[in-house]
Amino acid sequence: MRPQIGAADRETFVILHVDCKNQVLDVELAGFGDVDSSAVYPRQVFKSALLRNAASLIFCHNHPSGDPAPSLCDRELTRDLVAGAKVLGIKVLDHVVVGRTAAFFSFADQGLIDDYALAAPALGQVREDPRDWDDDRIDYDDDRIDGVGFADPGGRSALRASTRSNPRNLPCPTCGKKNRLTPLDRARGYQCDDCADRAEGYGD
Repeated sequence: MRPQIGAADRETFVILHVDCKNQVLDVELAGFGDVDSSAVYPRQVFKSALLRNAASLIFCHNHPSGDPAPSLCDRELTRDLVAGAKVLGIKVLDHVVVGRTAAFFSFADQGLIDDYALAAPALGQVREDPRDWDDDRIDYDDDRIDGVGFADPGGRSALRASTRSNPRNLPCPTCGKKNRLTPLDRARGYQCDDCADRAEGYGD
């Protein structure tokens, strides 16, 4: 891209749309700027990519000063473009800054593209609840009460939170065994696990 934009007297931003085989589908002149900045809008960048069914993108722009070192704005724009592309399932292969000479700066060569991709939030991805449905929790109502434990007025208390301020240090009102219930359990009229099992026909 240096022959096309390297000698320009103002910043020029170019997008290469790439297919899944890394073949260039189209080269788009996305915008012109001033001598030290260019107007690039991520919304338009991704609209063009989607319309062209691009699997990957390569960005390139020039620095009329001749120094290809990226500015803070260049870094922030690249970070935002990588993050936005990740949400859409599009990969950013590189962002290259060129000058008037053979010198250039590649965000990919410096590892910055991968860094930005790793730091980008994984929006649109559903996080599965790591719940093992083989455990006893399938027997309970999953509604929370005051953020502590589960709504289970029948009496079982194994899954209720026991903390320093709510220790499991009270006896069961049914069998009298010690250290079976928390104060919240007792206040709600719960009984211990063994008594609850017997009442439901699961115990001895």
